[in-house]
Amino acid sequence: RLLEVSGQAELSQVKDFFVKIDSITIEGNKRTRKALILRELEFAPGDSILYSELPQVLERNRLRVLNLSIFSNASMLVSPPENADHISLQIKVNESWYWFPSPVFELVDRNFNVWWKEFDRSLKRANFGADYTQYNFTGHADVINLTATTGYNQRFNLRYRTPVLNKKQTLGLQFGASYSRTKEVAVKTENNKLVFFSHPTDFSIKRLSFDATLTWRPGLLRTFGLTLERRHNFVADTIVQEINPDFFLNGQTVQKHFSLIGSYNFDNRDIRPYPLNGWYLQVELRQNGLLPSDDLFLTRARVEVNKYTKLNDWFSLETGLRFRYSLPRSQPPYFNNQALGYGSDVVRGYEYFVVDGLDLGVIKTSLRAKMIKRMISFPDVVSTRCKRCKPFEVKAYLSLQNDIGYANDPWYSAGNPMSNSVLYAYGVGLDVIMFYIRSVQVAWMRTITGQSGFYVRTTI
Repeated sequence: RLLEVSGQAELSQVKDFFVKIDSITIEGNKRTRKALILRELEFAPGDSILYSELPQVLERNRLRVLNLSIFSNASMLVSPPENADHISLQIKVNESWYWFPSPVFELVDRNFNVWWKEFDRSLKRANFGADYTQYNFTGHADVINLTATTGYNQRFNLRYRTPVLNKKQTLGLQFGASYSRTKEVAVKTENNKLVFFSHPTDFSIKRLSFDATLTWRPGLLRTFGLTLERRHNFVADTIVQEINPDFFLNGQTVQKHFSLIGSYNFDNRDIRPYPLNGWYLQVELRQNGLLPSDDLFLTRARVEVNKYTKLNDWFSLETGLRFRYSLPRSQPPYFNNQALGYGSDVVRGYEYFVVDGLDLGVIKTSLRAKMIKRMISFPDVVSTRCKRCKPFEVKAYLSLQNDIGYANDPWYSAGNPMSNSVLYAYGVGLDVIMFYIRSVQVAWMRTITGQSGFYVRTTI
């Protein structure tokens, strides 16, 4: 007889003693290698666990298996200790779809809100094309991706990633190549808004890049990375001659350089797509420019720390800090002076603005209350014809948000009042999470200047 163990199991009510795990079996891994799953566990056959702690230990490791991002569901079942202090563990997984050939429709603006409001939902500011992604390519949670788009950008991208390169499963590798060209590019910043230039007959900017990363994961929580990049950027003569000679600095129309990036990650989050407990640390040191012939020499240190505290079954608190510091303190190219408003470096409530700079700092807090947690099943007509269309979990949280940020811009702050100023915003949001890794977040935020509005963020 098997029992599915959860954090609320009755095991914790039994008088405490150690139980020994005699065996671990895995079901449902049609492609995934068994060794990959066992690598994520903090125990192995022959190990002993306190009986009262067994529910929490197994739930924590069930989430570790899901964090591989190749399973839509996972469960752990144990056989009750008939032989006093011995159990057997059975892990059941449901593999996600292996491959996703799909059309591409992607917005080119910094976020959904900018595209929706400032560019009137124009389809001219979108890319169209085809994407092929093969997950779990060899059964080692590796991913291969091919993307080709046209429209606003013409782009071709090839990327491969595998977390398993050696027998001990401690080394990983990823590499890629990308080429893109577009007729429109942001050439300067005014009033903390990007000013775009569109070339009437040619492409405004062309970019070519190659990169390779070697990772070392000596334990369950720590990962070290070393990346080598090569970038070639070409910009139209009109931009540097008539609009912004500091785009690449000194009127240059070409910027090429090698980069070396060292990184350290400590990841102890329970649910990586939407953590409720644990903490995360990332440290990165980037050196742009390795050879005398390189056109860019810029050193940047970056630290990100996030702490997640589960207060009880209903409430959790997220606090996060990210910081970046740059050397030398001389003027960088405008093209490499991005700070707040790009990528994930956003002060929520300021999505319509950018704040450039050498350095940045952001502190984020969110108090989240669980509203819904429910399993959703596909209709019978779908589930009978699709073996992988299994029930999936939907969760919704109400969040109170509070952000503060600052960007230091000694060189391009003229005409940009938010530069070298403290940014602050607060608000309330609704976060919906589906299929474990997909989320939609809608928030109402109010800034220190009194501006307010609704903002949408999504990982779909």
